[in-house]
Amino acid sequence: MSTPTEYLAKCKKVPIIEATKPRDGLTMIYADCWWTVIDECILYHGHGSPQCNGSEEFARRIKDKLCPDADVRHIAFVFQPTRPRDWCD
Repeated sequence: MSTPTEYLAKCKKVPIIEATKPRDGLTMIYADCWWTVIDECILYHGHGSPQCNGSEEFARRIKDKLCPDADVRHIAFVFQPTRPRDWCD
């Protein structure tokens, strides 16, 4: 398992204010999820894997293992722009 520093180095931070704005175009919408939050940003690991879960308890357990200094916060809607080629090999 990676250290918190190694984990964060592999994460993309997206400001909450930006992530919660509805967008035009093809968009993945995450509703009623508990997100790992650091520096008022939500996290995506690696190539865009959202660090969220529908269960607060599960989200906190994962956060405690991977990024103990982060917070877990419920966010009603997150809008992630997406491209069809992101799903292709």
